Amino acid sequence: EGQAPIRIPHAIDKAHPLRIVLVGDSMIGLSGPGVVAALEATGEVRAFNFGYPGFGTSTFKYWRGYVRHAVTVTHANLLFFSTSWDGRVARDEPAEYHQRMLELISIARTAGASGVVFLQYPRTRPSYDISPASQQSNKRAVAAWNADVAALPAELPGVAMYFPIAAGVELHGTFSPWIPPPRDPTAPRSTWDRVRRVDGVHLCPPGIELYAAPIASDTASVWNLPEPKAGWWVNGWQRAPKIGR
Repeated sequence: EGQAPIRIPHAIDKAHPLRIVLVGDSMIGLSGPGVVAALEATGEVRAFNFGYPGFGTSTFKYWRGYVRHAVTVTHANLLFFSTSWDGRVARDEPAEYHQRMLELISIARTAGASGVVFLQYPRTRPSYDISPASQQSNKRAVAAWNADVAALPAELPGVAMYFPIAAGVELHGTFSPWIPPPRDPTAPRSTWDRVRRVDGVHLCPPGIELYAAPIASDTASVWNLPEPKAGWWVNGWQRAPKIGR
């Protein structure tokens, strides 16, 4: 709410779909098949998954070329972006990182996109963060990244947007490997869904469904698209090789 929609320079319909490219780290990469399925279930979106393990502007030397390539080859109207690998830079060097995100938006627009949608990064608890200090450091890094990109729509209205979609895979705003079934928060714990892999970061298929659904719903709401057609969550994307690994 309160964000100016990114203007798409053509009428969106089945013949002229909204073209979206997903760019980010392995959260995007591994969840991508479900996100693509949910977006395309609107009937008026064509989506492409360019998520890559470890991708971030602070970890990938050629991130500028990668962003430009992703937009150019897909003829994307929108770039959807999310990564946790930039969290420490966003936390420790906020001014420098903010300028980097402005540059990312500029690159995407120069390549042909109308704007960038930043996807809120869910809270994580990586299995290698075994100490309380390490866990707190990770929590602060994720929060810093989210805070930085959440501020961009006010600075660049109609060019940047932020979708606060992480709550679907969190429990009362905190990390949890298990989540009650959708629409039934009082369900007994024996019926809860496992939404995170054992690494404490990535999503299992039930988690991907809960992550993808608000992305598609927000997209439909902002650009006046049909809501995703029921059944997209069982249309076979769970068998994608990257999800099975």
